[in-house]
Amino acid sequence: LVHLGIVYNSKQEFQTALHYLRNAEEIYRKVLPENHPDIGWTLSNMGCTYEGMGKYDEAILHYKKAYTINEQLLN
Repeated sequence: LVHLGIVYNSKQEFQTALHYLRNAEEIYRKVLPENHPDIGWTLSNMGCTYEGMGKYDEAILHYKKAYTINEQLLN
């Protein structure tokens, strides 16, 4: 699902990209630990999508969430 989101983001079909990325995040949160790198990766891709939409505050929020997960994994 994340890869579909990435492709739709590249096509600038942002709402469709977010649909797939949100679905991926939801599934990952059900089956993976809360700080799993796949969740961070998905949040980062959501940040990219929001950035492409010009929704910079939302992008920053998602980038920070991804950063927190990555930081926890590296410590």
